[in-house]
Amino acid sequence: MIRHCTSIVAAAVALSAWSRASLAQAPAPAADSGWSAQLSLNGSLFFGNTKQTTVATGMGLAHADSTIELNAAGRFAYGEADLQDEGTTVTKRSWLGSLSADYHPLAVVSPFVLATVESSFEKRVDLRVSAGMGAKYTFLKDDGTKLDASVTLLAERTTFPDSALASTLARWSARFRASHTLNDRVSMSHETFYRPELDAIGRFTLTSTTSIAFQLVSALHLDVSFVDNYDSEATSRGARTNNDGQLVAGVLATF
Repeated sequence: MIRHCTSIVAAAVALSAWSRASLAQAPAPAADSGWSAQLSLNGSLFFGNTKQTTVATGMGLAHADSTIELNAAGRFAYGEADLQDEGTTVTKRSWLGSLSADYHPLAVVSPFVLATVESSFEKRVDLRVSAGMGAKYTFLKDDGTKLDASVTLLAERTTFPDSALASTLARWSARFRASHTLNDRVSMSHETFYRPELDAIGRFTLTSTTSIAFQLVSALHLDVSFVDNYDSEATSRGARTNNDGQLVAGVLATF
């Protein structure tokens, strides 16, 4: 226990030092700022030999200027499938909300704080709350391409269905993001989160999202996304599998 606490303190000190150093970085050239929002509705449908339906919704709200960037996001997914010997069964019911604040977002290195709350029927997570601080390094940022990576130290508490037990632990969170505008109508993006436990990197969660958007009109896009979620401990909690992937298509509105 002492070793665990010492590791957390040491990591926090390292992140704090990195954050203070980032304040000395000269900010990049000014970029577009202000408020922005987006709404999405995606889904997939299989019928015939396999009957399966998935619906996913998402929303985001952001504000950015040279001093601070705020991001709030939420998503919900629901799925049903006709399983042999079980009939129509709920296979997916999950939601997630997140809030982040990025200080000096135009700098090459910028500190930020992050908080998330989520629930997942398919991964047997009743409620998972996490919060922490970290730093982001921007490799490239121009009019059409963005590329950055970040590392965060998180404190996490998880409760489970039909159990009075709860899990409290620390995690590292490593994030990689890339986006590229191919032309006036087509853009692509990718985001991967890898979250290992602080003292056991073999126990981790991994979320990967890759999307391509085709502009239909000024603020409406056709969106195709591949989402893959992995939780190394899901089957030990009674889930069918540790991995859960889906390919969905729908519409994305930006404001």
